[in-house]
Amino acid sequence: MTLFRVWAPRAHSVALSLGDEQMPMSLDEGSWWSADLPGARDGQDYAFCVDDGAPLPDPRSPWQPNGVHAPSRLVDHASFPWTDASWQPRALSSAVIYELHVGTFTARGTFESAIARLYSIAVVPAMSGKGLGKLLLKAAERVARRRGCDTIRLEVHETNHAAIARYRKQGYQEFGRHRRYYDDGGDALRFHKKLVRG
Repeated sequence: MTLFRVWAPRAHSVALSLGDEQMPMSLDEGSWWSADLPGARDGQDYAFCVDDGAPLPDPRSPWQPNGVHAPSRLVDHASFPWTDASWQPRALSSAVIYELHVGTFTARGTFESAIARLYSIAVVPAMSGKGLGKLLLKAAERVARRRGCDTIRLEVHETNHAAIARYRKQGYQEFGRHRRYYDDGGDALRFHKKLVRG
């Protein structure tokens, strides 16, 4: 748990941010950056600063208790008190394996929040302006309500004025911003809406 590593092939420098300290990381073979900190302990938050930028979470983190944009948290798997020593798994030949990284899949990093996740609502340009975006969003809200969700959150590029207007018109409220969220460097505006049961 003391070795921190991150793959950053385009970085000129990477620093480890642990608590109030920042330590430079060493460039290793294959564009991997590393830092060995024997004093790091279970439950500490950490992040990586690439080229003196803002702290970023570990893309391979097993725990993101404050969401996918917040610092990662160290986990000492050896400290977990296992109680299933007598458990017998099914034969591997009868298994279906699906890997889901819950800590990075949802903002809350919990299994409950992974139940309903909508990545994109999009309408092809030829069908734009015909109200399909509104219908798709309403349908997503109905399904979310039926599945027990009480809130919908979404992100939209700061320059997508049509979508922003649609979300506001349908009762979504802006509550934050992710800086430089998109590949073009644009910010993501964050919206949410409480779903009324009924």
